[in-house]
Amino acid sequence: MKKIPINQEVIFSRMREIEKNIDKLTIFKGISLENFKKGENYAIAEHYLRRA
Repeated sequence: MKKIPINQEVIFSRMREIEKNIDKLTIFKGISLENFKKGENYAIAEHYLRRA
C-alpha cells in the first residue's frame, strides 16, 4: 500500500473551519421548532451543516 503524505496544516485548517461552523449552529440550540421554521433559519442551518 502506497503511503500518502499528510499535510497537517491543511487538516488543522479544515478542522478549525468545521469548529467555526458548528459554533455558528449553536444559535439554533435554544430555539423552538416553530420558530426555527420561520424565516431563513432552515437555510442558514443547512448552509453551515453542509460546510461542516
